[in-house]
Amino acid sequence: WVHGGTIKLFPVHHYLSRERRGIYTPDEGRYKISSHDVGDHFARAGVSIKFCTFGQLDMGDGRVLTNVAVNDYDEPGLVLCMATERSSELQARMNKKYCMRILDVDLLNEAISKELGVPLGQAGECRYTDDHHRHAFLKSSKDRWQKEFRIFWPDHRDERDPMWPKGPIQVRLPPGMAVVDPL
Repeated sequence: WVHGGTIKLFPVHHYLSRERRGIYTPDEGRYKISSHDVGDHFARAGVSIKFCTFGQLDMGDGRVLTNVAVNDYDEPGLVLCMATERSSELQARMNKKYCMRILDVDLLNEAISKELGVPLGQAGECRYTDDHHRHAFLKSSKDRWQKEFRIFWPDHRDERDPMWPKGPIQVRLPPGMAVVDPL
């Protein structure tokens, strides 16, 4: 980060977990914008639903929802997650050894995007909600403590032929992207 070199970027699903623990969440990497809260009904079944309307939807738990509009699908891509503020509490909860201050996030996005050979990543602060909606920049209010800014490079290819590997990808940064910011 300071002198240039290689960093790892992870697919967004790297941060997926059954329970919320630190930087891992149960709804990471899922696009969910629906008229009704359908929980993880489709994700559990391994089903992706895009722009679909159901007259009736049997949830299998005794509930039958009517006139349901559903978008609930995997949102694959690479993500670089950062905090918008520095504190020893955040550092401890995220289990990080160092705090880096990014000098120019737009320049960082340009450098990584160029290295990946793709258009600029989508960049911005995450928003937090108490409802069931989720996407790359809309997370549960239970994650509000993360105070997250992220750069997201979506994978627009077919999920059977993903653009990004399942594991981390190495990218080279030029020097001067960040400075160590002692707490």
